[in-house]
Amino acid sequence: MQTIEEYKAYTRQLEDEVGKWHHAYDALMVERNLMAATLAENKKIIETIAAELDELRKHEVEWDLSKARIKELETENKQLKGE
Repeated sequence: MQTIEEYKAYTRQLEDEVGKWHHAYDALMVERNLMAATLAENKKIIETIAAELDELRKHEVEWDLSKARIKELETENKQLKGE
């Protein structure tokens, strides 16, 4: 049979343990929120990079077409000069 003092001591011990668990939970929630914010930021960065890559690909196609047109003009110029 427990005495009142033993019961109080046991209750304090349980309250301390619960406090530790609450503290650990709060710390995990802070870490989770930081990770979620980082994930959202990384997704935005990836979307921006993907958009920039698409734009670069468009410019690459335009550049290739321009180079092909320059070659055509050079060939035409040589033909006109009789080379």
